[in-house]
Amino acid sequence: MVAGVASFSAWEAHIINVTAHIENALTVSTKALDFGTVFPQEYLEKNFTIGLSDSFKAQDDAWQVWYQINQKPKCECDYWGEPEQELCTEGQYAAVSYTSPHVCPENYSGMKDLCRFLSKLPVDADGDDQGVPSYYYAMQPAAPDYCEDNSDLHATGMLTLKGNTFDEWIVDLKVPPVDGFIGQDWPASCADWTVEEDSQDYGCDLWVEVTNILRGERPLLCAVDGDCSSLNGWYDVDGLYECCGDAVPLEANHLCDCQKQEYREYFCDRIYCDYEITVKRTMKSDCTKCDFFCHPLCGQTPDTTWCEPGACYSF
Repeated sequence: MVAGVASFSAWEAHIINVTAHIENALTVSTKALDFGTVFPQEYLEKNFTIGLSDSFKAQDDAWQVWYQINQKPKCECDYWGEPEQELCTEGQYAAVSYTSPHVCPENYSGMKDLCRFLSKLPVDADGDDQGVPSYYYAMQPAAPDYCEDNSDLHATGMLTLKGNTFDEWIVDLKVPPVDGFIGQDWPASCADWTVEEDSQDYGCDLWVEVTNILRGERPLLCAVDGDCSSLNGWYDVDGLYECCGDAVPLEANHLCDCQKQEYREYFCDRIYCDYEITVKRTMKSDCTKCDFFCHPLCGQTPDTTWCEPGACYSF
């Protein structure tokens, strides 16, 4: 007896071609924020801007982007300034891996941490952006200054073609003292908010990461006078479906073409028209009488459809 293993063979094949054109949704105004040489208890600020990219603005079916500003370790070449620095293929500094956010590339090591001392605050708080305050709360003269850990908070923002197409952010640094050289006016609650060594470089990478993109029909521009009321009216929601006729008049034993509608009242929101739904209804047409009598509740329950002997069934 001879046994063998049969190989798989396809009798028919169809190929689906899948392609995508990928472009960034956001632009960031700077690649680096350099505070330079700083001294304990100085307070410094740097600004940067996040905006919608030109390619995003040119799309027909996307109009809103949500993003987060996350802090991650900054990596520095182990051999910078030495003959072996050519091993650092990304230059003096490099980002951590996207999939391993605390692992530096080969030939790089994490810098001393500056992240915990940075704030991220929107310049104009419009309700769509949420910042992360500084660890250092300056309360004097009303109350003593103190420190608080905000590492569980996340800076988030939203950009939309309906209004703000860019956000400006402030990153501030309250320079901490060096261990062993802490001044008497440094608050007791800030005892853990120090750096280990003097005359060293500290670093942090801020990652602006898109978390959601809203797609759909783009909103309409407001009229010159800010009036959008010409758009008021009934609008179809989804497509036609079958449902029972109304019990009054006596059409409960009818099968109809049904269309859900909503009445929209438009108003100007910044530069785009937005709307509120004030009333909903279901329009029924082309009703055909059933061959048998329907249950009396047919058509009174939302989305009930054609008749069966003695009952209606949901669509």
